[in-house]
Amino acid sequence: MSDKNDWSFEVEEDKTSKGAEDSEEAKKVAAKREQRKKAAAKKIHLESSKRAGNNQLTDVYGESVGEKKDVMESNDKPATLQIRAIAKVIDYIFVAIGTFGLIYLTETYLAEDIADFKEYIPYVAGALNFLIWIPILESRNGQSIGKMLTKIEVIHQKGETLTFTQVLFRETLGNLLTLVTLFSFIPAVFEKKHKMLHDYMFKTDVLKL
Repeated sequence: MSDKNDWSFEVEEDKTSKGAEDSEEAKKVAAKREQRKKAAAKKIHLESSKRAGNNQLTDVYGESVGEKKDVMESNDKPATLQIRAIAKVIDYIFVAIGTFGLIYLTETYLAEDIADFKEYIPYVAGALNFLIWIPILESRNGQSIGKMLTKIEVIHQKGETLTFTQVLFRETLGNLLTLVTLFSFIPAVFEKKHKMLHDYMFKTDVLKL
């Protein structure tokens, strides 16, 4: 009986320890995101000051930064092309599973109700799952399922999470450029930050957490 109690205590202790580690990791990620936003805000303010001809510059928080100090120096590491590709594959595995599941459920339980629209169901199911697994999630914290599992995130150069509309257009255009021409990959192969063409178009960075 004592051994059983000891085992239960160890299990609870492990759960508590794991929860504390997850909480600490979440705090670090949140702090890093906030730091990025401040750095981006400083850069924007500095660029505005330079255009206005100010010699002695101050950042958006009133701190003196001299004339040429680069406030965007950071330890942020860009996600490699391989990691981005893995995240994309994971995303579309979830989209595919969700799509086939929705088609099955619809045709099983709503066959009579949708008889006149049956040919459109795969397209509607695919579009809904695309919206759920990518734009909706990424507009919340910069991460789709694939990005969560590979520990990367997409952010605007201002340091902000993209809006739903921004993610939708970025993903749609990026997919078209990649699937139709493969042209979107070309800049990422030669550019040290691995930015793809649609990253330049929408002013985004994909970074490791």
